[in-house]
Amino acid sequence: MSFSQSVQIDSTYALNGINKLQIVNGADDQALLSAVQTDGKILVCGSSYSPSANNTYPFVSRYLKNGDLDSTFNTTGINVLSTLPSCLAYSMVIQNDGKIIIAGQNFYQGRVRGIVIRFTSDGNLDTSFNSTGYSRTLNISGSYYGRSVTLQNNNIILAGYIERTTSNSDFFAARFLSSGSIDST
Repeated sequence: MSFSQSVQIDSTYALNGINKLQIVNGADDQALLSAVQTDGKILVCGSSYSPSANNTYPFVSRYLKNGDLDSTFNTTGINVLSTLPSCLAYSMVIQNDGKIIIAGQNFYQGRVRGIVIRFTSDGNLDTSFNSTGYSRTLNISGSYYGRSVTLQNNNIILAGYIERTTSNSDFFAARFLSSGSIDST
């Protein structure tokens, strides 16, 4: 098998084809997922660890087609959720209405819980979603590590694993209604 297609960096994108961005000054920033919107703008989500705060916060950022930050997105191009400490983002999906969902895990009230966070299409936290913009798995036994998010019609499916003991983990999937509450049916 051979591949004859040549792949090269697009030097017209950002600076010589590479976009280097510091999400939070002095932090360890990690982009974990990207998606392209229907208008060609690029979304990136991940987590930012702040050594001074000794905490990790989720972020989502948006870039224009040429790699520049999109200042129409949360006025800076970036939304770091400093109100959600000990939170890691691992997955992202875009709803048909343009709203952005990131998902992962959050250490809260002594346990790791799966979390789903929704932003409006302009990069603001969507407070119509569970009145806070985010929703966690219930406080039940085990730690819930959210890893993947997808859409099922207007509902949100969060999948990951439950750590029952240090040597025993199980799969989980939770469905959230479009309002942000867990679907208990």
